[in-house]
Amino acid sequence: MQRATGIAAAVFIVLHVVAIRVPTWLGRARPADYYPRLVAELSATTVLGVPAWSAAYLLGLATVSYHLANGLSRFCLRLGTADSGAKRRAIALGAGLLGAALFLLGSSTVVYFATGAPLF
Repeated sequence: MQRATGIAAAVFIVLHVVAIRVPTWLGRARPADYYPRLVAELSATTVLGVPAWSAAYLLGLATVSYHLANGLSRFCLRLGTADSGAKRRAIALGAGLLGAALFLLGSSTVVYFATGAPLF
């Protein structure tokens, strides 16, 4: 699962950089253009009424958040910081909560850009 989310996260990050940063580097966009552009892209819907870019961003955020949380947990366990079952559970819980918090923060931002209303 770590490898699959790593590949998906890399694809998401590359697409995000290409869509947002490359036009700035090429002189076709300014940082002041980021907000209107993201609002336009994330709120646009397909023929079926589905905001495709928003769904893609939420999926990308989920993969990045899971990959970070799982990788952080595994890293701590491989360092030997958890020598008991309780410590292993605490590390897994802490990493999971961090991943969930980052996903909620990112998804709140995506929903705000897509709808204009905060998620919470």
